[in-house]
Amino acid sequence: MAGKAPPVALPAPLPSGPVSVTADDTPKKPAKSGWSWRRLIKRSLFWLLVVPGLLLVLLVALLYVPPVQNLVRGKAVAFLSEKTGTAVQLQRLRLVFPLDLKLEGLLVADDRGDTLLYAGAFQASVGWRALTDSRLQLNHVSLSDARSTLRQYPDSSFNFDFI
Repeated sequence: MAGKAPPVALPAPLPSGPVSVTADDTPKKPAKSGWSWRRLIKRSLFWLLVVPGLLLVLLVALLYVPPVQNLVRGKAVAFLSEKTGTAVQLQRLRLVFPLDLKLEGLLVADDRGDTLLYAGAFQASVGWRALTDSRLQLNHVSLSDARSTLRQYPDSSFNFDFI
């Protein structure tokens, strides 16, 4: 029985689950990843500070999209018509970056249905630094193709008193 080979040793079975290897090649189980207070505070601050800021930036950016401007135009016309009790029409509203406002086809009627103001085109450039101080500063105003009818009635009232 001289031709018998020595028995071969089989390798040890592999451990189940995630395993890391140390410098001496011994397997080591990773530490459990639980919620630490530091991680909880970081995530909370992210959701409380960063996400609302990003949403605000997104809403402001959406104001420059024409379909959103058309929606704002419709809401503004409905609001002004309801508040004044008269007909208000606006064909086009455009907000151009950074803060230029363009209105086309603005018609405001008086309380008797006559034209109080018609503006074919109105443009205004707003100063953004004044807005941070809660002030409105117009750097440039342009009005073209405009018509206004102001009347004083016999009882000393004007056709714009309802405003």
